[in-house]
Amino acid sequence: MGDFILAWGNYTWEMIYESALLLLFGFALAGLIRALITPNVLTSIFGQGRFKQIFTASLVGVPLPLCSCSVLPVATQLYRSGLSREGTVSFLISTPESGVDSIALSFRLLGPIFAVARPVAAFFTAICSGLVTWLFLPENRDPAPAIRPVQTDTESAGLGRRLWGGQVYVMTDMLPELAYYLFWGYLMAGLAAALIPTDLLQAGLAVWIQYLAVIAVGLPVYVCATSSTPLAAVFLSLGVQPGAVLAFLLVGPATNLTSLVVQKRVLGLKGTILMTTSIVVCAVICGVILDYTLGDSIRSSFTSFRGGETEGGLAWYDLLAALALSSIMIYFTARHYYRKIRKRFRH
Repeated sequence: MGDFILAWGNYTWEMIYESALLLLFGFALAGLIRALITPNVLTSIFGQGRFKQIFTASLVGVPLPLCSCSVLPVATQLYRSGLSREGTVSFLISTPESGVDSIALSFRLLGPIFAVARPVAAFFTAICSGLVTWLFLPENRDPAPAIRPVQTDTESAGLGRRLWGGQVYVMTDMLPELAYYLFWGYLMAGLAAALIPTDLLQAGLAVWIQYLAVIAVGLPVYVCATSSTPLAAVFLSLGVQPGAVLAFLLVGPATNLTSLVVQKRVLGLKGTILMTTSIVVCAVICGVILDYTLGDSIRSSFTSFRGGETEGGLAWYDLLAALALSSIMIYFTARHYYRKIRKRFRH
């Protein structure tokens, strides 16, 4: 039992150590994007025309650091401001599937090919799902609705104040929300690495079963793009097909039972079913393409996280970042449970 706990701790720490620096950089970059891309800018760049709104919403959503839950109020406001239903669907897909923080983490844990393939696949999925919605779910609006900019008090502030406000947003809003999921994401990834035998998939588990399994896990459960990445690294180290791992990274962040309920209010039942089906189909297509084109390259270049040691020793900046990230995750996770316990005792 002691050896198992030690192995669990080693695998978890190794993943934190390897990814902390770029992840913290991704959070800082997220604050920068938050400061520069104000709601007024966001709503004014979509323009008119169905396809233009689909394309622009898909492209704009790729770098934005919003998860499948936090994207809902933004998308709802855009829809109310005049964004077409298909444009809203595209935004709802590309935004949680990718982000500057998850791209940085993918580069560190999964390699440069995944860091590129992930946002490209998210963009493709969002485009296709928007087009499917346009073709099969027409809405009773003008054929080319214009976006009405949404004014906020922060937009009149100076650049310096907005830049500071972006970092404050990361520390007081984004980090508290994601730290809890990151904490459990790393722990579950370390647990999977410690529990699952390294030769489990070496015997040749059918590829379609791998795809089915990752979709069954990712579809109903909440996993944000960032916290799902360590688990994806474990899947890859176990021998899961890179395409199936990519499918998990696309389906997991874009869907969960909570967001589907809210999406139904905006898109209706048919629209939600179309959107979810499109995500799954496009994720499988992107995964198969990745397997057939770059699968061998990914497998040969991927560095497993099951060795228990960090190559090249401990760099002071990586160690400092890992300690900082660990402290942040522990603090906000403890605060999360403290508030739940206090709320329960009040009632």
